[in-house]
Amino acid sequence: EPTLGRRELKDSREDYSVEALILDESKRTVHETWILGKINFDGAFDPHQARSGSEVVARNSSEEIMASMTICHKCVTIEGNSLTIIKKAKSISKEKSKIDAIVTNIQQYKERFQHINFRHISRLGNSLAHHLAKASLEKGEDIYLVGGIPD
Repeated sequence: EPTLGRRELKDSREDYSVEALILDESKRTVHETWILGKINFDGAFDPHQARSGSEVVARNSSEEIMASMTICHKCVTIEGNSLTIIKKAKSISKEKSKIDAIVTNIQQYKERFQHINFRHISRLGNSLAHHLAKASLEKGEDIYLVGGIPD
């Protein structure tokens, strides 16, 4: 599994300013300075069994997995490697498609934050959410990470 680099964190008591290191296929680039938290999502669909699974991984600005979604920040970036889903999540229109359930799940996060930014990233940068979505689909149940990634 590839690992993402640490983020530089400038900490003031209540506000965080972060220089996020974002994977750009072959290299890391410095991007965005306002991120307080990050949510990665991915979905998997099995057309033979007509089942879908989606997973969300929430991390704080230090790349630590947050233990609970009740620990919310005012601003968050939602990243995913499906450009179609990112575009649909940004829109307010309701469409009927195979990915409608995934988009609806992501759009529900809009209500929890004061500001939300959607960003398309590479599959490599979204690998944890991808593997969790596939595992969730295979097991037929939600998977929750608390405090870290299992071995």
